[in-house]
Amino acid sequence: MREITDPAARLRDMDKIGVELQVIYPTLFLVYLTDDPNLEIALCRAYNRFVADACGKAPQRLKWVAILPLRDSNASLHEMKWAKEQGAVGIFFRGMEGNLTLDNPYFFPIYAQAERLDLPICIHTGSGSRYLMQLFDVERNHTFAHNRVLPVVAFRDLVANRIPERFPKLRFGFIEAAASWVPYILHVLRRSVRGDLKRKTPQELFREYRFWVACEADEELSHLIHFIGEDHIVIGSDYGHNDPSKEPQFVAHMRAHEDVAPGVIEKILCENARRLYGLS
Repeated sequence: MREITDPAARLRDMDKIGVELQVIYPTLFLVYLTDDPNLEIALCRAYNRFVADACGKAPQRLKWVAILPLRDSNASLHEMKWAKEQGAVGIFFRGMEGNLTLDNPYFFPIYAQAERLDLPICIHTGSGSRYLMQLFDVERNHTFAHNRVLPVVAFRDLVANRIPERFPKLRFGFIEAAASWVPYILHVLRRSVRGDLKRKTPQELFREYRFWVACEADEELSHLIHFIGEDHIVIGSDYGHNDPSKEPQFVAHMRAHEDVAPGVIEKILCENARRLYGLS
């Protein structure tokens, strides 16, 4: 999403495409920014205070997700508490953070605090690891391997190591990586590390682990609903700027699906996101 420089303009844009509520993600932090912990703390605090002030001008319609200085656990815990008090509805993660995957016990205190504060962990595309960024030529490989794939890696690691079972009320969202990867990664998990999943339907896993996945409007929704369930799909629009996930008319495109019942489409457009972000 583009950053909010004019909340009134953002609301006008939302009205044009029929969006009643918008959750803002921090595009500034989609790439690895610094190795300096103190600079990271300052950047995160500056962004969170800016976006909290902007969304505070229309709190019923503009919501925001907080970014944390994850190299410093104590600073992250403090920032989470402040963000919750200022109206944040989630915590931003990338699929890897530095040299750590999201199943690493280092993040457990942050997950525990997020659970206490009723803030979901929102795993967005983004290049959270400079080590991965150094492996790829952006002109030849674009951002696929070190950016768009990482939420899929996080899904695999969280399920393989049963992390949601440690935090039984914590919700997780997988944002802006589309959803067509779900059948594949479930297949991988069943064959490699989670044979017990063969005794469950995929929809049971999403319910029990409190996972939501953001789809794109041109995916095969009826197929994905079979795996994810109609209650655990949300939509990511990214209508605010020009990138591969942009969807300027996503409400109209979603409602044009003939293979999915209108009531299910409305769930995906509205109700499911409210449950993910704790707004219902």
